[in-house]
Amino acid sequence: MVLGEGEITFYELVKAIFGDKDWRRIHGVAYREEGEIKTTPSRSLVKDLNSLPFPVRDNLPRIYEKTGAASVITSRGCYASCSFCSVVPFYEKFGPKIRLRDPENVVDELEVLVKEYKIENVIFCDANFTISKERAAKIATEIIRRKLKLRYAIESRVTEVDERLFRLLKESGLRRVFLGLESGSQSMLDRFRKGVTVEQNLKALEILSKLDLYVSPGFIMFDDRTSLEELQENAKFLKIVRRIMRDKIRPIDITTKLLPLSGTEFERYLKERGKYRGDVFRFNYKIEDPSVRFIYYFLKVSGTIVSSLKKLFPRKDWDRKWLES
Repeated sequence: MVLGEGEITFYELVKAIFGDKDWRRIHGVAYREEGEIKTTPSRSLVKDLNSLPFPVRDNLPRIYEKTGAASVITSRGCYASCSFCSVVPFYEKFGPKIRLRDPENVVDELEVLVKEYKIENVIFCDANFTISKERAAKIATEIIRRKLKLRYAIESRVTEVDERLFRLLKESGLRRVFLGLESGSQSMLDRFRKGVTVEQNLKALEILSKLDLYVSPGFIMFDDRTSLEELQENAKFLKIVRRIMRDKIRPIDITTKLLPLSGTEFERYLKERGKYRGDVFRFNYKIEDPSVRFIYYFLKVSGTIVSSLKKLFPRKDWDRKWLES
């Protein structure tokens, strides 16, 4: 198994195996020997992402036909400290938590996709595409300068949603934004260490609605400490969201429960307090408030009620709408 970033480690591993050399000398590898798990020394993260070659796209035509979009990564890491996110813990384990590709390098790859593969739709898979507003603006400007005809989707924090920047992004092809709202309850946002307010959530949605952009919201209705008051706050928040975004928002699952992903602060919290159940593949925990716990399980098993509530966010063909707008 490759630990950390795999580009260099995997290449060296394959080269060693086919060359009949000792692959146990390669850094960044975990393996099982005589029933015991062993690891080689960690490998440092790639310092300059621009130095990596563009991905081999031999399967892209088939994937594009099925999904309607090609994927691109322009950065690795994030500056935030959300308690449930595994992105920062992963990169901090091996090196710096944020690295960015240069705008020109990013658009070079996009140009290859457009001219060689006739790609029109792209999904940027960065944890936060707008981690640097200046860089995001330069990417958009370069797309426009090269006259690349694209529709694309990004992920962003609400604190980076600036009307001037997103107007430029839309001009360059932006059509959909995955937005980490997470909650309409301030106490839950604080508990998740989001570093944002409910008002900032709504302001970001208002800007995106004004610009007529689609939104895929990240939303977490339940964690182990959710209270009835917080559920009520979330319900009121979702009604406002629906009014702001109309049909431009992806359906929100009201039964989402915070996941204790490996290496996260939330996972550590559950384990320290003896609340963590199962293992990394089948993890679970108990919701403390018995009334909230009843509501959660009731919603999970009551398909009729869940379906009726989800009608607030009609889902028919939503995921492909941004590709055609």
